[in-house]
Amino acid sequence: MGKTVLDSGHRIGNHTHNHLNGWRTSNAKYLENIQEFDQELENSLGIHTDLFRPPYGLIKSTQAKAVLKSKRLVMWNMLSGDYDQRIEPSRILSKSIKNTRSGSIVLFHDQQKTKETIREILPEYLDFLKESGLKTSLL
Repeated sequence: MGKTVLDSGHRIGNHTHNHLNGWRTSNAKYLENIQEFDQELENSLGIHTDLFRPPYGLIKSTQAKAVLKSKRLVMWNMLSGDYDQRIEPSRILSKSIKNTRSGSIVLFHDQQKTKETIREILPEYLDFLKESGLKTSLL
């Protein structure tokens, strides 16, 4: 999967090795977990990433200060809600379209529990972006 992403011209960022909540994790364990992912990325794809997105958007200021020594923090300003299986896909799509602006960083999830929702809404969402003249970039 990672090789396909890279071969398509996209970048891969660190998201911790075990999807840790920074607010509930000691600094030492959190930073070690980031290093674990970096090592995994190096071993499997032979690359290093300078991008980091904290799981849940939750990171202590002390953790952020340490991470910023070697990485850029990437946050989002439009959370699609695709992970919430109680929300109808049509509602996720309309909310996502309504709240997307030029410069938005939109968060969709590529995981087992969002698989069906993403397949349903992403083509229409990408059509919206194209018709609106908004450019896309995947991180």
